[in-house]
Amino acid sequence: MMKTMLPVLCIVTVFFILPAGAADKDQFIELAVTRGDTLVNICGRYLQDPGKWAEIGRINRLRDNDRIMPGQKLKIPVWLLRGIPTDGKAAHVSGEVRHLPVGQSQWQILRQNDPVPQGSTIRTGRDSGVEILFDDGTSILQRQDTLLGLQKSEYKGENHLVRKLKLASGRILTKVRRATGKVNRFEIRTPSATAVARGTDFRVSSGIKQETTSEVLEGVIEVKARGKVVPVHEGEGIRINLGTAPLHPRKLLSPPSPLQLSSTFNTTPVHLSFKGVEGAVAYRFQLSRDPDGIDLLQDRAYPMKEPATTGSLEDGKYFIHVSSIDDQGIEGSTSLPEELAIRVHPLPPFIQNPAEGARYKGRTLRYRWLKVEDARRYQVQTATDRDFRNAAGDPEGTSDTEHVKRFEKFGVHFFRIRSVAADGYTGAWSDPVSFTIDPPPPSPEVGKPEREKGLFHIRWSNGGEKRTYHCQVSMDKEFNDLLVDTKPGKPELTMPAPAKPGVYYVRTSTIDPDGCEGDFSPPQTFEIKRRWPFAAGALGIVGAILLLLL
Repeated sequence: MMKTMLPVLCIVTVFFILPAGAADKDQFIELAVTRGDTLVNICGRYLQDPGKWAEIGRINRLRDNDRIMPGQKLKIPVWLLRGIPTDGKAAHVSGEVRHLPVGQSQWQILRQNDPVPQGSTIRTGRDSGVEILFDDGTSILQRQDTLLGLQKSEYKGENHLVRKLKLASGRILTKVRRATGKVNRFEIRTPSATAVARGTDFRVSSGIKQETTSEVLEGVIEVKARGKVVPVHEGEGIRINLGTAPLHPRKLLSPPSPLQLSSTFNTTPVHLSFKGVEGAVAYRFQLSRDPDGIDLLQDRAYPMKEPATTGSLEDGKYFIHVSSIDDQGIEGSTSLPEELAIRVHPLPPFIQNPAEGARYKGRTLRYRWLKVEDARRYQVQTATDRDFRNAAGDPEGTSDTEHVKRFEKFGVHFFRIRSVAADGYTGAWSDPVSFTIDPPPPSPEVGKPEREKGLFHIRWSNGGEKRTYHCQVSMDKEFNDLLVDTKPGKPELTMPAPAKPGVYYVRTSTIDPDGCEGDFSPPQTFEIKRRWPFAAGALGIVGAILLLLL
């Protein structure tokens, strides 16, 4: 059983080159012995492990560990000193972040500005993250789905800082700052590697197979595993598989650039494609509220040819960061932030008419929609194709919630509408509604009106069974001043002859059983002639003469 476990327990150590200064073994503090001091009680006061008193005696080349003199100076290695804890702080929290304080069994919600003492374990969920900030300026940016333990964070003496982290799984971005007058030792341990840093920026991730990848953004590192030491310079990355020697470092790939990035998107989700980068098999897409990428809303890896898709977003400005990923899982340098502007409001109104797939008869149709509170007006479009390449509409739009459309062609049509805000911003178009305009009943052919005994008989062609008609008589061609406006059930109308002389116009239309009225026929005319007064007087004289003759 032990033989089976040996490869799994193999440890790879990653050493970051010191930018300046001595190695760890050469870092000491000096303590002055006072009256009554013994080596044992000095070590009890200052050492993490008081049992190391014999080691202190050896380092100081004491002939007799039981005899030290007042005023004598003792050299104490910094890393043997008892530390003074220094907490981190949750400088920013987004999404679901929990922590498990040392000595407790219940996970607690981690909130912004909460302390993060040594011994804490922090767990981030999907699309979640936390930035842990220390008083010396060092920060740890813990990404989504990451389990991280802050095993140690303490001062050793006055000027030495020690921090040890255990990255069980996930990804972190670490920025270690060298504070003036202080010496930092920053250590990150994964199942397959240990990274030690002083004053550098780097990423560390631990994958599902316990492989470790590290990308150096600033500084130089050395990777040591199975007796092999590999230097990794700034702008390079390396992968360390569990139980194997490290692979050769690779140059970090450049980030892909977006193929299209509209000034403002008015619909969500947003789909973004990126130009391929040679050597990249995937890319990481990060969406954040801030240009530094700390307040992440989304963190996804996509195949290189697949577009990135955001979730639903509120109106506002967002930022995207993109990095390439090679076939070893090494992530390249991150792009500069690109602004992504979202303005969904005002939303398109809810369409009441026409209904999807409905059929309508006639030349006109009344569009109706519900009012949108933050809309000043609306723009409507009608087309015979779903892509609205041949769209017709008024760019100025209407402030009303209805619009009457007259159709010159019958068949399938499409309607869409969008809202316009008070500042002139136009929102997104609604989804198109398809409907069919069927031809109305044909116009009847009107015969010449016939006069008989002070009556006019008007007849027109029969439109078919269960059809009614609409007949109008007027003295003007535009039929504004109607003398007759009636809807008879038969294709004929009898009316008294008008008393007023002049030309009269007659037109009719057919109404089908569904109530759809067709176009009016071309108008027919008839004339009522004027009766002159002298004609009546002449007839009276003739009558008087005839009476005298009788």
